[in-house]
Amino acid sequence: MVTAYEDTASGVMETGPPDGAGQFSRVTLAPRVTIAAGSCAETAARLHETAGANCFVARSVNFPVEHRPEIVQA
Repeated sequence: MVTAYEDTASGVMETGPPDGAGQFSRVTLAPRVTIAAGSCAETAARLHETAGANCFVARSVNFPVEHRPEIVQA
């Protein structure tokens, strides 16, 4: 069971001529997921992979969204 979730996202933005408009070229999500004592960290990691693969936001943008989760047991 997940008891806490916080995410520190970062991204790379590029600007280009002629108008200097920008766009993201990559985003990395770095969630810290705390699970209850006795929960299986391996299961939590697998579920995070599945959620990342099915994320509607990540599937809707034209740049890679990387996930680097940290699973912590309470």
